[in-house]
Amino acid sequence: MAAPWLSHQKTGRFWPCRYDNPDNPLSYAKVAAKLIERIGRIDCLVGTMGSGGSLCGTARYLRLLFPDLFVIGVDTMNSVLFGQPDAPRLIRGLGGSILPKNVDHTQVG
Repeated sequence: MAAPWLSHQKTGRFWPCRYDNPDNPLSYAKVAAKLIERIGRIDCLVGTMGSGGSLCGTARYLRLLFPDLFVIGVDTMNSVLFGQPDAPRLIRGLGGSILPKNVDHTQVG
């Protein structure tokens, strides 16, 4: 069975599945390369956790060149992304009630 985020030729549909698609974090290697091109050496990366794609993917690439990189993941209270119990949040759209496969806690810290 094909991965669910791939296009389905018979129906003409595409589901990117940003939370669990391993191509999501991989795509951020280009972002990391651009950061290095513009900034040079990077010691610390701060970003929102969300689906895990952007922060974890960027961090994974940057660590190849800067193994001592310190990464700070940011999220809202009552989000399960950092082990808090799921509860109502004050601002809709922030925080998560599920832990996406693309959240890689080994990249944070």
